[in-house]
Amino acid sequence: MIYTSAIWRMCWFAEEISTSNFGDKRLSQRLLKMLQPLSESPASSVPEAMKSASETIAAYRFWGAERVTEAKILAPHRASTLKRIKGHQRVLALQDTSEFDYTTHESTSGLGYLESDQQFGIKYHPLLIASTEGVPQGLLQHRFWTRPLWEYGKKDQRHHKPIEEKESYRWLETVTYASSQIPAETEIVNIADREADIYELFAMKRSANSRLLIRASHNRSLQDGSEALFTSLQKVHDSGQIEVTVGHRKGQSSRKARLSLRYTRVCLASPQKKSIAPVELTAIEVHEPDPPDGSTPVRGVLLTDLEVNSSEDLFTYVRYYSLRGLIERYFFTLKSGCQVENLQLETAKKLRKCFKSGLTI
Repeated sequence: MIYTSAIWRMCWFAEEISTSNFGDKRLSQRLLKMLQPLSESPASSVPEAMKSASETIAAYRFWGAERVTEAKILAPHRASTLKRIKGHQRVLALQDTSEFDYTTHESTSGLGYLESDQQFGIKYHPLLIASTEGVPQGLLQHRFWTRPLWEYGKKDQRHHKPIEEKESYRWLETVTYASSQIPAETEIVNIADREADIYELFAMKRSANSRLLIRASHNRSLQDGSEALFTSLQKVHDSGQIEVTVGHRKGQSSRKARLSLRYTRVCLASPQKKSIAPVELTAIEVHEPDPPDGSTPVRGVLLTDLEVNSSEDLFTYVRYYSLRGLIERYFFTLKSGCQVENLQLETAKKLRKCFKSGLTI
């Protein structure tokens, strides 16, 4: 049974990376040979997974080869992902940011600061494509970067820079990238959490098949000047109810919750000192009118340019947003299951190549 499983896995890997091209067939063969032991022992160190000194050395040489770039490692998986979504009328494009902490790896060069000037690692922002039923189809993009230490403490200076020069520009670039890769006949629903509540994202020019479904963070001003976004929603009648399971929160057990949904069209006013036109969107609020005693009520607002014609549309879009949990589960698997923060490599560049060799499988 194990032997049969190993053969099946190797055949799947071979199909998944069949279009790999490093300019040297031996490198493609090496990648294929590495994938099986890495997948069988995802939480092991590279020497433990490779099981022999010669295979370990070969893996390190692969990641150190100049011909082996991050883009070339991801390319065959991206091609396979696009093949899988061919014919889908609509797909979900999930993006989020995490980080890998290598503070204790003092010999690894090229790392950047994370939450403090005493914490070092790599920032990571992937683009995960899923079907509308919540089945992951693959990763179209990995974005890695490091923050130079000399920039630490200069957040106020960065605040006044144009969006193109800010770290947050990654949200806009990822939306644009998804449109450049996914065929025009497939509708893309770009889904992100409150960190992506960026006015420039809502106002940016997008392809005709690109939609947004973003959780609101800011109580934005409306163009008519009457009231703010969250206040306006409180005056709207509910359009339906759903029952969900609320996960464990700090000090509170998981529980069932009955949530009400309401929506309204809004025109967001452009932020001050930004010469950007107002943006019309639909705001959807999910709220818990009668939470149990001692429980924090569930509440969230989604901003979207998807068309809402019925309560069924509301239920569908809320379900889509709930599938953002797939990318959070992906991060959890990388850190807890694959133990990627235990990888021991000399440079951040080699770490990124190692990620792309294994994280796409």
